[in-house]
Amino acid sequence: MKISNKNIRSFISIGTMLLGLVAIADLIFLIWSGALGNLLHGYGALVVPAIIAGAYAYLGLPIFQFNTKSNVLHIKSHMAFSSVFGKDLYILKKNILRFEIDTVRIRKKLTVHYLKDGKEFKETFSISLLSNKKIAELAKEVDLIQSENGWSSNSHLFI
Repeated sequence: MKISNKNIRSFISIGTMLLGLVAIADLIFLIWSGALGNLLHGYGALVVPAIIAGAYAYLGLPIFQFNTKSNVLHIKSHMAFSSVFGKDLYILKKNILRFEIDTVRIRKKLTVHYLKDGKEFKETFSISLLSNKKIAELAKEVDLIQSENGWSSNSHLFI
């Protein structure tokens, strides 16, 4: 099953471009110092990029893809403008130790614990911009993978 929020990519790109245009317009008005030049006094050129950077820093990479159609789990998270900057995880389903889904705050995360070359690794992906319906689908897929591996999040592990 594929779970993705690629449909919001254009909205994020357009919103970021509009905020960038506001910052550029504020700089232009500051340089011309006309009647509108005193509107924000050039602070928009500082505040708008800070808002964009802060949103990316807090929410994480906004575009999320989760593909379980084969024996290899593919999870990808990247920026709205380009998939060059982001995370890509290809891991065999049988090498997955556990999943953690944190949906308590605004910043929602999926954490994957897996084995690679005999060592345990952990990778965290932002699912902040997934809808509640897609998060519920993701939780079902995670439970399905965990049950295929012979354990579930509700089972107790005894040593």
